[in-house]
Amino acid sequence: MPATFMDSRADREQPEAIAALVALASALYAVTVIFCLMTWGYHGERDQRARAVTLAEGTVIDAHHHGKELSARVRWSDTDGDTHVQNFSTRAEYHPGDRFPVLYDPRRPNARAYPALPGESATANGHLRFLALVGLVPVLGWWTVIGARFLIVSRQSPRPMAAAAYVGQRDLDWSFFTRVEFHRFFIPAGVELWIQLVGPVVNQYDMTERAVSWQRVMWHPAAASLSPGSPVIMFGDLTRSGWLIGPVVVQLADGTRLVPLGPTRSRLPESFVLEPATTRTWSARWNRAAFFAFVGAAVCATFATMTAVAAGCSIGVIAAGALAFGVVGGAFVVNIWAGHGGAPPWP
Repeated sequence: MPATFMDSRADREQPEAIAALVALASALYAVTVIFCLMTWGYHGERDQRARAVTLAEGTVIDAHHHGKELSARVRWSDTDGDTHVQNFSTRAEYHPGDRFPVLYDPRRPNARAYPALPGESATANGHLRFLALVGLVPVLGWWTVIGARFLIVSRQSPRPMAAAAYVGQRDLDWSFFTRVEFHRFFIPAGVELWIQLVGPVVNQYDMTERAVSWQRVMWHPAAASLSPGSPVIMFGDLTRSGWLIGPVVVQLADGTRLVPLGPTRSRLPESFVLEPATTRTWSARWNRAAFFAFVGAAVCATFATMTAVAAGCSIGVIAAGALAFGVVGGAFVVNIWAGHGGAPPWP
């Protein structure tokens, strides 16, 4: 059967590089949004704390002690005689009836008040913005390892091999999902592209033997040309294993080098269901990343909104939380899809 991959101009260039850039861009966008939200919240909290200059005597009406987490529910009255009740996270242990002075904004007495005791004063921590940037490190590290491993293995000695391309996924024994074919499109890490390598290798006893190995690679439409027995050039050593030299790089007849994901395997788990790559018609896949980003953002934003509403947060906090969790959820799912190979939907 002829190859039925439907490639675009971008696919003919470097689809694995595009998938990596899409994943990195989504992660960078998420970190940027969170950093901006934290900066906005930090400055807003600092300005609000500076306006809280009026002292009021408060009384603890309830206290909670859960390990190291201490909190006190305080009732206090402003200069107009209006009563307010607010929860405070505390460093010291309080009991009902204890004195708890607070500072509040006289122009906005209904806004948040702050503890007046020196040991209980809490301000926004600007260092939290640094943690948002730290969240980008694992993503950068993941793609750096994949790229460095590809470059290092590509410099090793080449050898001719016979290869075949297979596509498939784990056999998910979920009757409902299988019945409605949910997993064929909605699971971002479902479809995989595997290269079967067949050829002579030297074992640990310096004896040449015929071996079959499997290498998972990032999706590329050129793999449609790998019918069983196709000649390829392999870079790497199937007899060695390790963090950087475990995988092998497969070069096709047209010069395309497939980016490896994970180490080589002598056999696949029985849970894998594979078939030749040339028997499937593959459609455009970049709308798949957009779909996953939308689904991840919608689910996480909805969860964050429901949690914030149940906690009684303000509208501003609810909106900021929904935006932050939404972009993080979308970026997380897109990176799962791209890091797993960036395959198109299962036809």
